Amino acid sequence: MVSFNAYGTTANEYKGSHKPVWLGTVAPHAVGGVLAEKFRIKGAHYPAGTPVNLANGILTPVIVVEAKAVSGDVVTIDPSVFNIAPAVGDKLNGKAITAVAPNATNASLLDVTAASHGATAGSGVTILPSTVASAATPNAYLYNDIYLGELSDANATGAAVDFHGEGILIDFTPAAFMKAAMKTNVPNVIQVEFPTDAFVTE
Repeated sequence: MVSFNAYGTTANEYKGSHKPVWLGTVAPHAVGGVLAEKFRIKGAHYPAGTPVNLANGILTPVIVVEAKAVSGDVVTIDPSVFNIAPAVGDKLNGKAITAVAPNATNASLLDVTAASHGATAGSGVTILPSTVASAATPNAYLYNDIYLGELSDANATGAAVDFHGEGILIDFTPAAFMKAAMKTNVPNVIQVEFPTDAFVTE
C-alpha cells in the first residue's frame, strides 16, 4: 500500500486522487527528499506518479495538467489534479499568466491567459509559481501522495522511484501528459497503459 503523506487536519476529497498506480512491489530510491520550499503551497496535493526531480535531498515536482481547450491565448485547465489554482504572475509553459477566470461552461475549470504559450488541446501544460524560474527536469516518479492541507510551511517528505520493472499505470498519473519525456528521462520505470497492457492473460 502506497503511503499518503498528509500534513494538517483539513479533509478534502480530490477527483482521481490516491489511485493505486504501481504494479507489483516497488522499491523507492533509497533516500527520499523534502518537498521544495517553493512548492509547499497551502492545500496542494501531489499524487503518486507525479513527475519529480530528486536532487540533494530535495523533491521538486513538475505540475503538469491537461489543456482541456485552447482558444488563442486562453488555455482551459482542471486545477483539481494538484488542488493548485494558478494566479496572475505565475507561469504556464514558462509564459507569464496575465489573467485567470472560471470557465463559463464549467466552473470547476479555469481559463488561464498566457501569450505564446504553445499549448494545444489535449496536450500537457506546466504550471509554475511566480517564484520559480523554470520547470525542473524530472528524474523520477513520486512514490506516495503528498497532501499539505492548511499547512504551507510543512517540511513534507516523499519517496521517489527511478527503477521499477513491473510498471506504473501511467494514464492514472499526472505524468500521463508527458509520457514521452518521462520514458526518456526515467527509462527504468516501465510505463503500462491500462487496460491494454495490464493484466494480460495467456
